[in-house]
Amino acid sequence: MRGSTLVLLFLAASGAALADRDHDAAYRLREERQVLPLEQLIERMHLGEGVRLLEIEAKLHGGRRLYEVEYVDANGRVHECLLDAQTGEVLREDD
Repeated sequence: MRGSTLVLLFLAASGAALADRDHDAAYRLREERQVLPLEQLIERMHLGEGVRLLEIEAKLHGGRRLYEVEYVDANGRVHECLLDAQTGEVLREDD
């Protein structure tokens, strides 16, 4: 039992360190204007009233920084968009 507790503590500490690094990297990219702030990207999506964001995932594809955004509209339908993280251009939208 003690060994599994130590493993869980190590994994939790490792996860926190990775999250800190990811946050630092995202902040640096934003400051260097390589990505738009999430607030601006969401505004450019024109989601409207009653929309709830479910998940925003940063991706790197072929050297291009992307955001995959998943949200629920006012009618309860789940949508997924792929955005260029630097320009905010909607590249794909799935209903």
